[in-house]
This record gives sequence, C-alpha cells and structure tokens, in this order.
Amino acid sequence: IADGNLVIGTSGHGIDFSGTTDYGTGSNRAELLDDYEEGQFEPYFSTPNGQILRYTYRGEYCKIGRVVHCMWSISSNGTSGTTSGEVRIAGFPFSGEIPSASGPRGGGGVIYGGYGSPSTLSRSYIQGTVLYILLNDGSHLEVSDATNTGGNGFQMSGMITYLTTQI
Repeated sequence: IADGNLVIGTSGHGIDFSGTTDYGTGSNRAELLDDYEEGQFEPYFSTPNGQILRYTYRGEYCKIGRVVHCMWSISSNGTSGTTSGEVRIAGFPFSGEIPSASGPRGGGGVIYGGYGSPSTLSRSYIQGTVLYILLNDGSHLEVSDATNTGGNGFQMSGMITYLTTQI
C-alpha cells in the first residue's frame, strides 16, 4: 500500500469482506469483490435493410460481477441505400442474460432523444449484445420513425443496466 491503494498482485484474488452468507451457492463468491471492470465500447446502428451511417458515438461501461452498467450516445448523418426496418444499437460489451421467463428480458434502460429522434422514445432492453428500442406504445423504433435519417440524421443516447452470464 505504497500510495494508499490496496493492490492485489495475483490474478483471481479479491477483497475478502469476511461475511458469512454465501447466498446458497456453497462458495465464498458473495464475500469477494473479485470482478470489477470498466472500459469503452463502440455502439453502432443495426437495421435489417440498408445501413444508417454513424456520425458520432460514445460508449462506456462498468461491470461489477455479473452486473453491467452502460452509458452510450450515437448520431447518424443519413443512410446508405434503401434503409428500412427496426433500428437497433449493437456493439455492447457483454452479452445480456435472458431469463427463461417469456417475453423480452435482459435488463432495462432509458433512451434520450436528440435532434431528429421521435419524441416517443421510451425505453430499451438488451438481447445478446444488441439493444432494442421501444416507443411509448410498446412498438420498436423503425427507420421511418427517425424523421431525418435521409438528410441530417438523428441523435440519441441512453443508459442500461443488465445481467450477463460472463464472469
């Protein structure tokens, strides 16, 4: 602890809080802070037909154990070819866990619309490493919903927290 920080020199070790509860797992994993990671990722648009051209983007994440917190922003400057269908954001750093319950799962997030985005942006969920964007009525964001995709583009940003199977 030369500079005031606790440094563990061997990989796979963490801080032992000496707790007594193991949450029924039969191991001491619940007592260790042994998986913390932060970094950046590059979100990009994903559509079934054509391409939305990415203009600016930013993605940052913090993973603690199996919980992933992401903040992202992205903007477009038009489309390439005939672009249609659902607009998704891909490139998230960890695959979202999808529980066995029916319906879309994998965490949840909020969406903030910027220039050219519909005012009805509502929320999001992740499946795999792809973010699905919902509108207020529960439908998915379509290319036609983004009013300026053929011209100046549109902007959006968001935050999502989800569980991953990757430890």
